[in-house]
Amino acid sequence: YGSDPQKAIRFAELANELAKRLKLAKESATALKSMGLGYYLQGKSVETLEYWEQSLALFDSIGDKTGVANILNNEGAVYFNQGDDNKALELYLNSLKVSEELQDTLRIVSALSNIGGVYANKPKTYDKALENYFRALPLMESFQDQNDQRTKDAIGTICINIGKA
Repeated sequence: YGSDPQKAIRFAELANELAKRLKLAKESATALKSMGLGYYLQGKSVETLEYWEQSLALFDSIGDKTGVANILNNEGAVYFNQGDDNKALELYLNSLKVSEELQDTLRIVSALSNIGGVYANKPKTYDKALENYFRALPLMESFQDQNDQRTKDAIGTICINIGKA
């Protein structure tokens, strides 16, 4: 993705074709998600949302709530980057709801952090931003392997966001 998003999209297209031929809905949904990611990294919002909507529909049709939560959060990022805070917040809140149903701590943290990011855009809602960041922080700190660099980075990012709000 990082070095050649177009090549990543092509591989994801091939994976999707194979998954469809083999009637593997989850794998097709994942391939569509990957195509959307390739377009996201190129800044192509229309294409990104097109593939993520297809992916969301497939994940939803097979009852894959983890996939649904992930795509809702991803779509929220597109709208957030476009400055549509209301749509981004709606998607992030929906992702949070599904993530809480699943008790998926990592997805809860991601949704809370993104919700905080929306609220941090306006001084009048800094308190709501802090509320979400302070909910996310102990969840992230609860991960067993505190020596994992990704965990440390996530905790650091949440703390920076608290400092900014």
